[in-house]
Amino acid sequence: MLSSDLGPFVRRELACREQGEVCAINWDFWSSAQDGEVDRRTLRVSVLATSDTVASVRLTYVFSLGPGYKAKTLSARVALRRESAGCWVVDDILRDRGSFKALLKRAHPPRR
Repeated sequence: MLSSDLGPFVRRELACREQGEVCAINWDFWSSAQDGEVDRRTLRVSVLATSDTVASVRLTYVFSLGPGYKAKTLSARVALRRESAGCWVVDDILRDRGSFKALLKRAHPPRR
């Protein structure tokens, strides 16, 4: 589930892709690459901080471009927010290329 702040920008990005366009993100945000795969079996989650309304977790995982390439360990910080129904939702993902939400906001400015 996505936060009410992040959700509209993700929907605009997906709508752009459905039209066959090169949109804000033309690479895998989790790996910062266009090729290769994250080995989901290696996924580890660490809680970094929590409060009643926000939390931050680190996801650590192994990424490889494929046979013959050295795999590397990557990580992402996921910002979570508790919304009105009491459910935790993803509010942002932070990687070496910065904030997922900020990248989408720049590419798909809020509609007026």
